Amino acid sequence: MQPQNKSIRCNYKRRSIISNYKTGVSEATTKPEYQKHVQNRSIRSNYKTGASEATTKQEYQKQLQKSIRSKYNTGVSEATTKQEYQMQLHNRSIRSNCKTGVSEVTTKQE
Repeated sequence: MQPQNKSIRCNYKRRSIISNYKTGVSEATTKPEYQKHVQNRSIRSNYKTGASEATTKQEYQKQLQKSIRSKYNTGVSEATTKQEYQMQLHNRSIRSNCKTGVSEVTTKQE
């Protein structure tokens, strides 16, 4: 009777992980499973939906790169790092000033 109970538990564990993957229910039973769940599923859904939920440092860095690209496409100037802010000052505002003729000095070099 004990081996039967053990195999049922094993099957239950396998079953619940598979059902979680399909239904999107996040029930982590062990730490490695939680890490796998966080790294694989949520990053994929964030990539598709554009939701910015950073759970790890590496994912946060990826999202910064992704958001910078989208900002470049849309022209929204939301600076998240000092380097990005300097790039935006140097590239975006100088170009717009050149087109409109407005002389807004934001840096000493400009």
